[in-house]
Amino acid sequence: MIEEKIANDESRLDNAEKQLKFHIDKKSKLIKQLKDTNEYKLRIKLKEKINEQKTMIEIWINDINSIKSRVKK
Repeated sequence: MIEEKIANDESRLDNAEKQLKFHIDKKSKLIKQLKDTNEYKLRIKLKEKINEQKTMIEIWINDINSIKSRVKK
């Protein structure tokens, strides 16, 4: 049972790390688009999307830290 729990936590950690990388890459692309445009309305939308990605990154970092703390116990 403990081995199963560890395997489950490792799987969740792996998934969380992949999600974190995805959202960091997406945020980076949005920032690049923001730098490359001067259109006001588009810049506003890009800034909103960047903030959404920032929130998602924070969520996944918290999830990763939570899983790591459980694994250490």
